[in-house]
This record gives sequence, C-alpha cells and structure tokens, in this order.
Amino acid sequence: MKKIALILILVCFAFGSVFANDTFFVSARGSDSNSGLTEAQPFKTLSHAITAIMTSGVRKIVIIGMLDLNSEGSNFPETVFRLGDPVNSIGSGEVLITGKASASAAERAFLSARGSNKAVIWVRQNLKVRFENIDIIGAEGQRRNGGLNVSEGAQVILGQGAVVRDNFLFGVFVDQNGTFILDGGDVRDNYNTGVYLNTGSVFTMENGSIRHNRAANNGGGVFVSSDSSFNLTGGTITNNNSGQAGGGVLIRANARFNQSGGTINENTAGRGSNPNIFREG
Repeated sequence: MKKIALILILVCFAFGSVFANDTFFVSARGSDSNSGLTEAQPFKTLSHAITAIMTSGVRKIVIIGMLDLNSEGSNFPETVFRLGDPVNSIGSGEVLITGKASASAAERAFLSARGSNKAVIWVRQNLKVRFENIDIIGAEGQRRNGGLNVSEGAQVILGQGAVVRDNFLFGVFVDQNGTFILDGGDVRDNYNTGVYLNTGSVFTMENGSIRHNRAANNGGGVFVSSDSSFNLTGGTITNNNSGQAGGGVLIRANARFNQSGGTINENTAGRGSNPNIFREG
C-alpha cells in the first residue's frame, strides 16, 4: 500500500508540474536564456516565446509591461513583431497572448511600434491567436498597414481587455484570407479606419467596440472591400468619422455585410445621406 501511495504521489506531482508550466512569461527586463516559465525568470522577446511554443505544449504567453523595438530588436523590416514563421510550425491550436488581468499601471501589457516607423504586429501563416488585457499601439509610417495585421489564413481574436489604439493608417488590417474576430476588445482612436478588410478577408464582430477612429477618405469605423465579408452580431460602432462616405461602415460593391445584432450609430461623414452605413453599387 505504501508503494502504491508513493507512486500516486509521484504521478500527481508530475502532472502538477506539467499543469504549472502551461505559461510562458515575457518582459523587457527578462532574458531569452531564462526558462520563461515564471514571472521571476521571463523571456525578453515575444519572438523567442513563440519559438519556444513550437517545441512545447504551452499555449499561453503572459506579457508584463511594455515590449517595443528596443526590447524586441529589429528582426523584421515592416513590423516590430511578426508571428507565424516558419510556416505551420505551431500547429492548429490557439495561442493566447495576454497581460495580467489585474496588472498595475507599471505592469500593464503593451506591444508598441513607437519610434520605429513600422507596424506593431503581423500575424500570418494560419496561426490562431487570441489577445486579452493588452494594448497594441503606435504603428507609424506605411510599412504593412496598421497596428494589428492579419493575413495568409491566420485568425486573430481581440478579446476582453485588449485594445488597438493610436495607430497610423489603420487600427486592424485584414488581408489574404485572414480572419479577425472582435469578442470584447476595443478598436479606438486610430488615425484612419478602425478595421480595414482587404479582398478575401473575413471580420466577425461579436462584442466590443469600434469607436473614435477617423478616416481622411472612406470608412471611419470599418471598410469592407469587394469580395470580403463583415458579420455583425453584437457590439457597437460609434463616434467614428470619415472625410468622405461611411463614417461607421463603408461597404464596397460585391462585399458581403450581414447584421443580426450590434449597434451602428452617432458616426459622421463628409458625404452620403446615411453617415453610419454607406453601400456602394
């Protein structure tokens, strides 16, 4: 009996260790030579954490504080962070990238491109990522197309506590069969369209908000290009502005827009009888 009890204890300890090590931590004060498995021993770069996921069962990354060009390095010419290389290396499971839900102001998670003349983050190559409790900020210039870029079959969910804000050109740019899902997150205060859907992309808005984005031309809140799809089931699109048409949503000819819920109101536009929704063709 004692031997059986000892075996059970060892088995429980082994499984407990596995379950305890289900998260990688990343902080600018860390080192990529650390284990990454505790707050006291965080990785330094998000790219290293993603690489570590390739050879582990870990599917959660917790970011502590600000990550930017200074901490991440200049590995990519068009964006500070790029996820999804090499092709299909992470498999089909979803990766959660999050800050701590109860983080202090000093520990609030940020991915930033300020001072880099680059986009913030590009998710690609069929990778599935969910963001929570994090700010994606400060895209500059026109390398890539926005703060958060989704392409090449990737799927990104912007969940509770996740914010895409203060980015030049677009807040979120979805391209090349990419899928973007807004599920409690907030796309706001970007210096052009909040969510831009390029040809062949899909956007589903389930909950959350798109607000206070301002486009010089068309589509302040959401721009739906031809042969792309926007499914609105919940959330609010409000107080966005466009210099031309579609302060809330601009829908190109041959684009698909399906609304079964959600609210589009109090948007403004330079032309068109309905500043909230403008359909071309």
